[in-house]
Amino acid sequence: MNYDQLFQMASAPMALAWALLCVGLLGPVRWQSAALLIGGRLLPLVLCVGYVIVLASSWGAPGGFNSLSQVALLFSSKGALLAGWIHYLAFDLLIGRWQVDRVLAVGRPVLLQWLTVLCLFATLMFGPAGLLLFLVVFKLTERSHRASVEMK
Repeated sequence: MNYDQLFQMASAPMALAWALLCVGLLGPVRWQSAALLIGGRLLPLVLCVGYVIVLASSWGAPGGFNSLSQVALLFSSKGALLAGWIHYLAFDLLIGRWQVDRVLAVGRPVLLQWLTVLCLFATLMFGPAGLLLFLVVFKLTERSHRASVEMK
C-alpha cells in the first residue's frame, strides 16, 4: 500500500469521528457512550497505531527538528509528512473529545453544547485555534453552567 492510499485510509473516517463527537454532545443520552467510545476513543487509538507504523516505516528520513529548514526537509519525505498528518488527526480528535467531556461534566448546558459544536468544527479545521476558542467560550459561559448545575 502506498502513502496516498494510507492518507485516504486515515482521513476517510474523520468526518464520522467528528460527527460522533457531536452526537455524544447533542444526541440522546442513550447514544452518548457508544458515540464517544467510537468517535473519541477507538478511532483515535486506530490513528495512533497507524501513526506508529507509518513513523517506523519512514524512520531515517532526512531532516530533523532543530530548525525550520530541517523540518521542511523532513516533511519533504512522504512517509514523514503522512506521519505528521496522522499526528494532527489523532491529537485534534482527542482535543475534541476532551472538549465534549468538559461540557458533559458541567451538566450539558444547552448554550454551551451548541457553542461547543462551533468549537469542535474550529478544532477540526484549525486545531489550536479551535481549542483556544473553546477555552474562551467555556470560561465566558462558566457562570451560566455553574447556575444550571446548582439548579439541579
